[in-house]
Amino acid sequence: HAQSLLASLPRLLLGGASRLASGRRLVGCLEGLMHRSLTLLIGRLRSLGLGLIAGDQGQLLIRTSKTSGEGAATLLEWAISTLREEACWSWMTLTPVRYWQ
Repeated sequence: HAQSLLASLPRLLLGGASRLASGRRLVGCLEGLMHRSLTLLIGRLRSLGLGLIAGDQGQLLIRTSKTSGEGAATLLEWAISTLREEACWSWMTLTPVRYWQ
C-alpha cells in the first residue's frame, strides 16, 4: 500500500544500484504514489459517508447527504477529525474552504 511505499522511499531514492536512477522513473514513481494515496483517501471518505464530485492532489469537491449547510459542515468536521486520528492520514491537512447548498 501507499504507507509501505512511503516507508521504503528513502531506500529507493538513496540506493546506489536503484532502478529509480533516472529522473523520469523517480517522477513516475512519485506520481504513482500520489495517485494511490488520493485513491485511498477517496475510498476512506466514502466509508465515512462522503462522496467525491471532483478532485486532484490540490483540492477535493466533496458531497454530503445533508440538506442543510450546518449539517454538512458538522459531518465534514467530524470526518476530518476522524482522519486526523488515523496514522495513515494524520500528516495530511484538510481545510474546508467553501460550502454550497
